[in-house]
Amino acid sequence: VLADVLYTICTFVPQFVTFVARRWVLGPVYCLIQGHIGMVPGALNTLTVLAISAYRLKMVLAPLRDISLFTARLILALIWLLALSILVVIGAYNGGVVFNPHIARC
Repeated sequence: VLADVLYTICTFVPQFVTFVARRWVLGPVYCLIQGHIGMVPGALNTLTVLAISAYRLKMVLAPLRDISLFTARLILALIWLLALSILVVIGAYNGGVVFNPHIARC
């Protein structure tokens, strides 16, 4: 749920502001990072579904052994770190977005 709220704030709100203003008003820095920020919630959702599937498989193979709260929190922290590291890697190797200040378009 947090990933969906993050996605809404980071992508839909700026797109709505741009649509209403009919030009890019959020500056060149956000123009460069907006596409990359939108990838994090997708990665989070995908990795969370993967973790849920792995947990279900574990419960089928060993139904009497459950994971601790610490282990669950550790898994969630690793999912967030992995999603953010994907953002860093993609951001380091992708420089295709260019801000044009003359027409204020991203």
